[in-house]
Amino acid sequence: MTFGDIFRDRELLVWVANVPALSAAVHGYSHAPAMASLSHALHLLLVGLSAHPRFLHLPGKANPAYIPSPVPFLCRDGSHVLDPDRLSPADARVVAALRACYGQWSSPLLRSWGT
Repeated sequence: MTFGDIFRDRELLVWVANVPALSAAVHGYSHAPAMASLSHALHLLLVGLSAHPRFLHLPGKANPAYIPSPVPFLCRDGSHVLDPDRLSPADARVVAALRACYGQWSSPLLRSWGT
């Protein structure tokens, strides 16, 4: 697992937007075979890390990270922007208020660890 040592022996707060995935994570099973396999793998991983998760639901409309998922990016002037013609007026206001920019992610914390 990426960053497994960070999660080892920790209490975790895990926000999940997808309700079936949340149910599988909370209950440890699902009637859908693929979801059941993922749920089992997640629980084995968490046990292996001695992590103690608490799964919480994050409704889609409360999650600004959801906005880009159904909207394609366009390359303009060397940067990537959401296609303004595909954003709803409400989503366009949220993106503008957040002053969202889309570039390569860089973490000062990870740089301090030398990774």
